[in-house]
Amino acid sequence: MGLIGALAIASYQGYCSYREDLARYAFWGKKDKSNRALANKVIGASDQECTVYASNIAVRGYANLLFNHGIYEYKSWDDAAELLKTRKG
Repeated sequence: MGLIGALAIASYQGYCSYREDLARYAFWGKKDKSNRALANKVIGASDQECTVYASNIAVRGYANLLFNHGIYEYKSWDDAAELLKTRKG
């Protein structure tokens, strides 16, 4: 009987966690659409052969996929300017 109760509690906890995760990411589709529109404007306004992307924060796979381009992380304005020179951007 205790095992059945423990399974019921674990199942309920799993269900609650699942619902919380769904709620946390419910806005993602709208944000992704907005991000894609911004990325398309940036891509359309620059020559991708010589574009150098840099960020002052960490960048993970989503941004790289969004721009279809590598992005340098943790770069200041001066670092970005130097990258443009060295990468012939």
